[in-house]
Amino acid sequence: MKKTIITLMALAGVSMADTLTISNANNKASTESTLFTDVAADISILTTVNAGLNTTTDYVESSYFADTNVGDGGSFTYTLTFTPTEDLVLNDLSLDFFLSNKDGKAQRSDKSFSYALTLSSSGENAEVLYSTEKTTLDTGWTGKTDNAKVTYADSPYKTDGTINATEAKSNTLTLEFKDGIALSAGAEYKLAVSIARANNTNNGYYAGIGNITMAVVPEPATATLSLLALAGLCARRRRK
Repeated sequence: MKKTIITLMALAGVSMADTLTISNANNKASTESTLFTDVAADISILTTVNAGLNTTTDYVESSYFADTNVGDGGSFTYTLTFTPTEDLVLNDLSLDFFLSNKDGKAQRSDKSFSYALTLSSSGENAEVLYSTEKTTLDTGWTGKTDNAKVTYADSPYKTDGTINATEAKSNTLTLEFKDGIALSAGAEYKLAVSIARANNTNNGYYAGIGNITMAVVPEPATATLSLLALAGLCARRRRK
């Protein structure tokens, strides 16, 4: 029996952690994970500059692009809403950023842009769970590695964000939440990412958000109950 419980704990430890991916292809958020439901995304153009992005290329269709030239002073906010199907703890989050010219092709030079990110709950008891101030990130091209480390000192979840620009396809920002962020089953959450030009430089590019990846685990109390239920079921079958 003891051996069985240990085995169950080991199996639970392997299966509890889960990484879910939210795709933003063709300006529509979707996920195959059963951990989130009611997944939807929208973009609000804050400042429209030189609209007319070619949205028919594979590069642009791979993510959620805004039709405003960020490099020339345009800005927008991407908002993702989702509802967990069970109590979860969010440990880290990654976002893929795409930069394009007006023809819908990947940029071939170093660029800088700024972002501000907020994760909050919705409803009557809405609260901000995580936020950053406006932060500049440098992106690169093939053969370059521009790592812009940023510390969010004002956040209750202190962490570092690093952009890795070793590929032309996208630039990934990863945020690690050392204490975890609790997400309640059935509650709606909003992830808002505002994008704008940085330092009035690097004219002429459009920006989009690609895949969003979240590493989550069941809330500890839920995981413990599930493990006890498994152990109880195993003991019952053993007695039979």
